Amino acid sequence: MKITVVYGGRGLIEDPTLYVLEKMQVVLDELRVDVHRINLYEDRNQITTLPAMLKETDGVVLGVSLEWFGIGGYMQEFLDACWLYGDKDKIASLYMMPVVLATTSGEKDALLSLMKAWEVLGGLPADGICAYVENPVDFELNKEYGRIIEKKTEQLYRTINQKQAVMPSSSTVIRNKVLKPKTIDLTPQESEQLSKFVSDDVYVKQQKEDIEELAVLFKGMLGDEGENAVKETPEEDSNHNDNADANANTDEAIEEKKTEQQTVIPNPMVSAKGLSKPLFERVEYSKSTNASQEEEEQIKVQTIPKDFKSRFEQNFYPKKEFSASYLVSITDKEEMLSIEVEEDRLTINDAAEETGDVILRVASNVLNRITMGEITFQRAFMSGEMKVKGDFITLRTLDQIFRFS
Repeated sequence: MKITVVYGGRGLIEDPTLYVLEKMQVVLDELRVDVHRINLYEDRNQITTLPAMLKETDGVVLGVSLEWFGIGGYMQEFLDACWLYGDKDKIASLYMMPVVLATTSGEKDALLSLMKAWEVLGGLPADGICAYVENPVDFELNKEYGRIIEKKTEQLYRTINQKQAVMPSSSTVIRNKVLKPKTIDLTPQESEQLSKFVSDDVYVKQQKEDIEELAVLFKGMLGDEGENAVKETPEEDSNHNDNADANANTDEAIEEKKTEQQTVIPNPMVSAKGLSKPLFERVEYSKSTNASQEEEEQIKVQTIPKDFKSRFEQNFYPKKEFSASYLVSITDKEEMLSIEVEEDRLTINDAAEETGDVILRVASNVLNRITMGEITFQRAFMSGEMKVKGDFITLRTLDQIFRFS
């Protein structure tokens, strides 16, 4: 048999709860019970992970010291962790003995609070120890009090060993019908792993910083879209009839642009700048044709260049007082590009390791769409076509220093 003793006091020498718990441990040792002691004041930074330790125990002793009001912050936090991250199926089979020693009034209220909390968790409360202690020394030297503690401990042992039944309580009904934790439906293993993340202050701080960066990123994107909606107006087509209505011309121009975007595929054999040849080549393709799957794949591959370096170099727009390093990992080609930006200087090389302020993992066809100006880096990230690791603000600057159009 294994019993876990959880102490929720401050660990003061004169705390009478410590005397009672030590007296109980002596009795349990004589009964050959494996006693595991948890001092919450020592493990206060890991309290959210402690409910996982209840998986390997047969009973629980919750000991608190009432110094002014309530069961204390450490014990309350432990019970909260049991509610949020504990294995409810395991708790339902655990007997709990409350131990409350008070130096002020309210010890019975604290005892009832522990028993009710354990019932709400679904556990089985056992008879506890509750006392008001005016003088800790006199309390420890009183032999009658010592015998009561021993008998209560032996009763706990018999209750757990015989798995004695517990009378039904309304708290159980309320828990099943009314109280439901507002948490994600997780398995016990997932809850245990989540509790470890919650107790890691460094991890929580990093997550908060990432959320703040994302909030700034999306606010900026919404602001940019609003400005573009106000500033940008479609150009009128000069080849149309001058007597036609301006709004009709605008609608026709928009429809022509949409049709052109759907039917035009970039010609990889023509460079993006500096040539008199057309930049795009019209390719008529339809799923209803008799082309084989191999021909379809060949047409798609033809639009993807072998080297993206020239596109980045030709569309680079320096930004003052800005320097960053990017690594573009082309997942389907197992190639990596290292992009170093330092104000007006751009360096692009092949990379062997994934190092940089921002690491981008993207397929070649998606990177081709980005470098042809069909979508932005932000849009690819938001749609899930590109995975990013690093500073989101630095990622956003990519669309400012590389303007593919």
